[in-house]
Amino acid sequence: MALSNSQKKTPRKKTDAITRAAGMLGLKRREVEEAIAIAAAVVQMELTLHGRVRIKRLGSFSVKQRAARMGRHPVSGEPLPIPARAHVQFRPAKQLIDVVD
Repeated sequence: MALSNSQKKTPRKKTDAITRAAGMLGLKRREVEEAIAIAAAVVQMELTLHGRVRIKRLGSFSVKQRAARMGRHPVSGEPLPIPARAHVQFRPAKQLIDVVD
């Protein structure tokens, strides 16, 4: 599906995407919103349980660990410990990269 230049440059909102998907699928907006919420919950659950989720033609989400490190207070310059923590990483699929380019 090709987009015009004006569509590519205009920032999109979640509601725009939901409206477009509802029109393409012939569903109500509420049904599409519920499906998106369920998909997000499933991705969150899979990341919590398995640490990685791959969605064909979209990409993969994975949980990575950031090591503990020393930072600095921006005003006083005093060293502060920053604890280790997990973060979610997204790697787009080749198909998604090709569409965007």
